[in-house]
Amino acid sequence: MGLAAASKRTGKYDWETAMETISIGVVGMRCQACVKSVSTVLKSLPGVDQVEVSLEASQARITYDPKVASVADFAAAIDEAGFANS
Repeated sequence: MGLAAASKRTGKYDWETAMETISIGVVGMRCQACVKSVSTVLKSLPGVDQVEVSLEASQARITYDPKVASVADFAAAIDEAGFANS
């Protein structure tokens, strides 16, 4: 399943800042170092405001500006970090 199909918009939209929040499944994380790696690559993307990565839930929750960042950007960053999306 591709990232676009697996990502889930939470319905949050901040009209003042135009930020959106989505949750994306991340496959292959086994430890807190993995969590840190995924978090670091996602936070480094332009337009990303906040990132919360959960080892237990195998997902990343990302608050971002959709005018600057996209789900495809998140998929590429997760892939570059050595993980996959679900």
